Amino acid sequence: MVETILYLALNAFRMYLFIRFFGLFLERCRSKRWIFGSCGVYFVINSVGYLFVNYDRLTLAVNIIGLLIIAIAGYRGSIVKKVIAVFACLGAAVLIEDIAWVLFVKGREGRAIGSVFFWVNFVLFLLEIVIEKTVRLRKEGNVSPYKGIMLIGISVGSILLSMIIIEAAYRNPILPVVALCLLLAMDVAVFYFYEKLLDDYEKQKNEEMYRLQLSMYRKQLKLMQNANDAYKSMRHDMKQHLAMVAGCIQKDENEKAL
Repeated sequence: MVETILYLALNAFRMYLFIRFFGLFLERCRSKRWIFGSCGVYFVINSVGYLFVNYDRLTLAVNIIGLLIIAIAGYRGSIVKKVIAVFACLGAAVLIEDIAWVLFVKGREGRAIGSVFFWVNFVLFLLEIVIEKTVRLRKEGNVSPYKGIMLIGISVGSILLSMIIIEAAYRNPILPVVALCLLLAMDVAVFYFYEKLLDDYEKQKNEEMYRLQLSMYRKQLKLMQNANDAYKSMRHDMKQHLAMVAGCIQKDENEKAL
């Protein structure tokens, strides 16, 4: 009973951590009440599935679907950006949990699971704080779909590979931990790669704007040159016209004098 209560409390805290991770990538388009209400529904479905079914792949599928629904309906931004946010934060959570499972739970299932889950959430919370302090993700920025899909592939691939590694953990307890740590590093690197892609996108936008401005300045300069040439031509014609008029006047005066 105590383990169940502890699990539910820690699972609710994990929902809160996912929302914090979303805040690194996305800006809310719904109220906080709507976000936390959706998380409450997601928490109930996730907890019921874990307590009564306890099938890892089903739990993972529920997590993916629930987080995608919350991200798509509750936050602004492109679909690619929302999917990146979901799989980046979920990948980090899954990999940290798998590392803890290999180190502390494997072979001792049923004992001290709640305490291990506590440390998993604590490490995930520290990771979120570190990323929040070291990465500045502009929420209004965006990346191309091609590059976004590459980032999603890194996170999804790390989750799939972690499943394969867990299957092999019973044969060799050391190598799976090393491999899972490397996968976790890859998943965390997504946040930094994403920041770099945003910077590149911003530079590209600025360069395009500068090129547009330069093109406009060239057109304006060309118009000014044409106007100046027209003015010079008009002034030359006016001088000739005035000289001709002056000549006519002088000729008329001479004829009158005679």
